[in-house]
Amino acid sequence: MKILLKHANIYGSQTADILVEDGVITGGVAEYLSGVLRQAGITNTAVKAFPDAFFMHGSRAQVCEDAGMAPKDLQAAARTLLKV
Repeated sequence: MKILLKHANIYGSQTADILVEDGVITGGVAEYLSGVLRQAGITNTAVKAFPDAFFMHGSRAQVCEDAGMAPKDLQAAARTLLKV
């Protein structure tokens, strides 16, 4: 955690941080790191991860699209944080 806080201080001037989790959002590493960043005063963050739901089998791209984790969804999250 000390390393993360050190990086938070270095990157604190960044406009936004998106933490992308290749797993479920609840209890994931990205959710934890988001909390650590908030405690360090970095609040313009978003966590993108798979919801705790069953997705039909398909290609990686299809599953990511269904879960809101496709590249366009990550870009939309970044635009929202950056307010553009």
